[in-house]
Amino acid sequence: MDKFLRELESQDIHTRDRWQFELKSDIEPKSTSSTYHTLQEFYIFIPDALQINPNTYPQEQFYADQTNFIRYKTPVFTFDELNNKNYTASPFYILEKIHKNEEVSKLELELKLLANIYRSTLREQALNCYRGLDKPSLLKKKANETLFELLGNVHKFNQCFDELKQTFEKEPVFKSLTLTFDYIEEFIYDTTEFYLAGLLQKLEQINDPEFIPIRSELQLCIIKAVKKISHFFNKEINETKRSLSPEEKSEYILYRKSLLNKFVLDALLLSTFRFSPQRFQHLIGGFAAGIAMLFFFVLFVWQGKIFGINTMEFILTTVVLYILKDRIKEIIKGISYKMTVFFLADYSTKINSKEGAKIGNIKESFKYLNLHELPDEIKKLRNQDFHDILSNFQRPERVILYRNSIKINSFQEIFSKPIGLNNIFRLNINEFIEKAGDPEQVYWTVNDKNQKLEKIIFPKVYHINIVLRRLSKKDNKQSVDIKKYRLVVTKDGIKRIESLNPYLRGDSLTP
Repeated sequence: MDKFLRELESQDIHTRDRWQFELKSDIEPKSTSSTYHTLQEFYIFIPDALQINPNTYPQEQFYADQTNFIRYKTPVFTFDELNNKNYTASPFYILEKIHKNEEVSKLELELKLLANIYRSTLREQALNCYRGLDKPSLLKKKANETLFELLGNVHKFNQCFDELKQTFEKEPVFKSLTLTFDYIEEFIYDTTEFYLAGLLQKLEQINDPEFIPIRSELQLCIIKAVKKISHFFNKEINETKRSLSPEEKSEYILYRKSLLNKFVLDALLLSTFRFSPQRFQHLIGGFAAGIAMLFFFVLFVWQGKIFGINTMEFILTTVVLYILKDRIKEIIKGISYKMTVFFLADYSTKINSKEGAKIGNIKESFKYLNLHELPDEIKKLRNQDFHDILSNFQRPERVILYRNSIKINSFQEIFSKPIGLNNIFRLNINEFIEKAGDPEQVYWTVNDKNQKLEKIIFPKVYHINIVLRRLSKKDNKQSVDIKKYRLVVTKDGIKRIESLNPYLRGDSLTP
């Protein structure tokens, strides 16, 4: 159920697993000529008890723990649009056109896009159904209708795909892509099973007799999906003549699901090249050495005119000048490097389409902040949600600032629609809690009712607060959005993430 709920979350920070949190941000264009610039600032407040500082957790470790990638956003369709073969933007319409023109090279990409769109559309409608089930009992009838509508859309989609597959199988020119169709179909049923099982689990928790008919229909649809998945699984095992133990079979099932996901997601991936602009520090070192050598050479020539070459004064002065030259080189190098780092990011990533078209770039930077360096609005938000007495308490903590700047110069079109981008940020906090105390601590006390000695086990938790400030500029319109989150963690990882009320949201501030 936890994984199902995580799949339904998008624009908020949420747990990816026991050690990682994730934020997926959408970049939406109005047209292919739209420009977009956003700056995300993660202010991470870490308790001093975890002993995080530049020595124990340097910049290099942060980038080793962090994942930041960008891909195309799945095109948005309703089921009515998706299942309408006469709708010119529908993948089914595009695939029929490919069949008519025998464009074999385009087929695999379009099938992968179809699978991604199905997952996205099903997820969106499943989310609407899930939210409807949490509403008061007066709206149960509406929730029931929405669930039956979802099943009807799934059946209609499966019917459209079966007809499409049969159409292509009749043509010898597409025979080489039979396996691709099998992979796509397996992915579709895998996706169906996942989301419908999540909804069924929610209905089981509600346990309302009014939902018995839809529960039965969901069960039948899931069973059909499971049988299809088993068919493809057994087909591959038989063809490869592999013999798997029960344990190996369990391992391979999850591994296969992961491979299918990567196979389908390939259609949305972009070409990226990440590099560190700070590699120019070697040029900075050369510049500093040149200035220092010029200083040394001028003074060396000057003092040669004053002292005799073979005198003790000449030798001592030369030694002193050489020492000064070395110090001057290091001073100039240090100052130049600091000034350069101020203007250059830690890492830059060039974003291109697979065809080589330039789309934009990402720039990232990381540094520790002192409390007095925090902007007032960030400091104010950090200190919210405390009692009056504690609000002024100087909590000992370290502050990390991670900045992620994304600039998009152009957008591509898919199915005649300008397609947006997804920027996905993940951070593994395992290193943060390496020096945390045991996840549970024992306390002894006396029970006030029976007056006996009693052992109580309390969870030992730490709060890692995150303030996320997002400054965006889209087609000359600027906006700012600030949110606060709290990671409740133990030695065993992330227990939960609390989303706190936003402090500031509007169009009044500018980047």
